[in-house]
Amino acid sequence: MKCNVIFAFLGLLAGSLPLFAQVNPIIAIEWQRSFGGLGFESGCRVRPVAATGYVVAGTSGSSSNLVGNKTSALYGSYDLWSIGLDPAGEIRWQRSDGGTQLELSYAMVVLPNGDMLHAGTSDSYTDGNKTNANNGLLVDPWLVRIDANGNKLWDRTVGTTRLDLEPSVGLTSDGGFIFGAQPIPRSPNKPDFMVWRLAANGTQIWNRAYGGTGDDLLTTVQQTSDGGYVLGGDSNSGVSGNKTEPSAGYDFWLLRIDAEGTVLWDRTFGGDAEDRLRHVRQTADGGFILAGTSKSTASGNKTSPSFGSNDFWFVRVDTNGIKLWDRAHGGTGDEVLGGFDLLSDGGVIAGGYSSSEANGSKTAPSLGAWDGWLIRLDADGNRVWDQSLGGSNMDAINTVQQTPDGGFIIGADSLSLPDGNKTTPVFGEADFWVIKLGSEKPHLHWERDGGTQWRLVLRGLPNQTYHVEGSSNLVDWVTVRTSQLDAAGRSILESLIDGSPQRYFRARD
Repeated sequence: MKCNVIFAFLGLLAGSLPLFAQVNPIIAIEWQRSFGGLGFESGCRVRPVAATGYVVAGTSGSSSNLVGNKTSALYGSYDLWSIGLDPAGEIRWQRSDGGTQLELSYAMVVLPNGDMLHAGTSDSYTDGNKTNANNGLLVDPWLVRIDANGNKLWDRTVGTTRLDLEPSVGLTSDGGFIFGAQPIPRSPNKPDFMVWRLAANGTQIWNRAYGGTGDDLLTTVQQTSDGGYVLGGDSNSGVSGNKTEPSAGYDFWLLRIDAEGTVLWDRTFGGDAEDRLRHVRQTADGGFILAGTSKSTASGNKTSPSFGSNDFWFVRVDTNGIKLWDRAHGGTGDEVLGGFDLLSDGGVIAGGYSSSEANGSKTAPSLGAWDGWLIRLDADGNRVWDQSLGGSNMDAINTVQQTPDGGFIIGADSLSLPDGNKTTPVFGEADFWVIKLGSEKPHLHWERDGGTQWRLVLRGLPNQTYHVEGSSNLVDWVTVRTSQLDAAGRSILESLIDGSPQRYFRARD
């Protein structure tokens, strides 16, 4: 294997607790691209597609052939805009979908055959290239299925006769979809979680509503390994309806249902202020990791402290929804979570935007007004590294996902000119910004293993061998051992006790 950057770590100072100095393993940007026109593009989401590259989805208000690289039509004030990219980030195809009114993009999933389902809202009639009418006079969720070459297969309107907002979508094992939205009824009633089970052609199999007497706002829905579903979002409902635990305000609300939509259990997590759940993912052991944004101090059933106005907040629960741990991460400003993914080693990658300098648990410097902020956590929710992405204006990460090569693909919105670590232009008011990061480099750190015992741990890509060296004087390095990482991407090099002599370690690939 080739050798690249080496990371040095301070070992033990005699008679003291173990210390380490980690060089922040900034991951290299392999390529980046801006997509847009003269108008406003937002909500950029990107996902890998096997063999072909990537697909991008979001909202566009730009006309074609004016400025930038948008060539597809603008049917209304805003449309759904979808782009197919090759592995190097170059445009393979692009298309706009919408009517003569307003379409907004909210979610996108990629099917195993390379098709994508673009989920948004629409208040258009059957005009433009929209063929499926609304269910009521107001906004409805709208689904567009597109093949791997950018051809539309069908579009479907899903919703109620009320105002239906912020759709979310997940895949099911039979090739269909689980779909959610927030129906807003007339006052004094409150919104509920609303879920539709759809076949592969978009037709409805069943639908269910869930909630209490307050506001219940669905933001994520996924199928679980047992064929049921997990729903997540925000709730300020007390014990009422099918909500069984009280809220202190807007809290995370997690709901498990079976394959037919029957409630199995629900759990509420939050503190003394607003806590907004955005993502839920099932872990290998059947539990779940919840990811969102929190304003709360350590209160209620939130145990981690608040660093600033808003922080990223992560909650780990077991298969029955019982909390195992919670972790907040951020600086003294605002951190608002956008994207989230579980990694092959059981850890987490998450992104959003940050207005903080390097303080709190944020070590990456500020580059502008808002930066895209990326944070890597281990399987216990502890920060491994963090990185800022952006220029001197406003940049925000909406999605982040690990790629098959061990790197990451990021979908963001950007208003920044080329500065900071952004090298691509801004064409209009705001553009899609897609960034491909390389793989993580090997890094060493100490983990406490109960009492006074500490373990020296090497982390990197699973199933790869790394070279580890040690020294007592930072001059004469000798091989400690060659480490083969386990399936979780970790190798325990050795355990050390308080009072051991000063030692240093470094790793390279």
